Amino acid sequence: YDRVIVDLSPLVPVADVRATGKLVDSYVLVVEWAQTRIDVVESALADAPNIADRLLGVVLNKVDIGVMSRYDGLV
Repeated sequence: YDRVIVDLSPLVPVADVRATGKLVDSYVLVVEWAQTRIDVVESALADAPNIADRLLGVVLNKVDIGVMSRYDGLV
């Protein structure tokens, strides 16, 4: 296969994701809208440099479109 997508456990409370460092080429982080604090994401990535170095991007999950539309040019 050219690409295999693996749904892993959350990065913060468990170490399972960190153990995949030698098996996974790149990561996409899913962050929950209005629930996940920025400092928690920054800390989690700082504690897992092997993941941070291979991070392709972040998906914002469960977005409130009504509230998001208040931010000019984002929606």
